[in-house]
Amino acid sequence: WAAPFFSNGWSMFDLLVVSVSLLALFLSNLPGFSILRLMRVFRVVRLFGRLKSLKKIVNAIIRSIIPVLNSFVILFLCTCIYALIGVSFFS
Repeated sequence: WAAPFFSNGWSMFDLLVVSVSLLALFLSNLPGFSILRLMRVFRVVRLFGRLKSLKKIVNAIIRSIIPVLNSFVILFLCTCIYALIGVSFFS
């Protein structure tokens, strides 16, 4: 039972998350362990590989990041231009 458990990457990740959570529970005065408990959130990432519909949604979101960033750059440039015009008119 141990060989399949330790050969699976997700099982090792779960072991690490549970170990850090238990250490944070017993050693609450050490700094940094409470931040490491946030790794529990990443356990949800396992669902992305199992469910094809979620995988499609995540891939679509990842593919849309660059176009959204491009639109934010254009918006930032327009805002800067209007700010410069406003400063030159009302200074």
